[in-house]
Amino acid sequence: MKRLKGILSRTWITKFLKNLLLIDQETLKAIGEDMRAIGKTAIGVGLVALIVSGDTISNGEALLVFVAGLVVWFYGILITRTSNA
Repeated sequence: MKRLKGILSRTWITKFLKNLLLIDQETLKAIGEDMRAIGKTAIGVGLVALIVSGDTISNGEALLVFVAGLVVWFYGILITRTSNA
């Protein structure tokens, strides 16, 4: 068991997770703003795809992109709010 803990403590995944928990507020705010921008773009793409129905993207796929954009945009708002608190 000690050997497994020693291996896990030296892996890049563990180091990444430890550094992820140490993100400062400015970085978190920038991530939130980027997520909001990505979400707005996905929402726009989904709306355009719903309106301009063609054979390259179905209405189900357009709706999926739209909903995914809403989710990413909402998480960006939550992250920005958390960084401002």
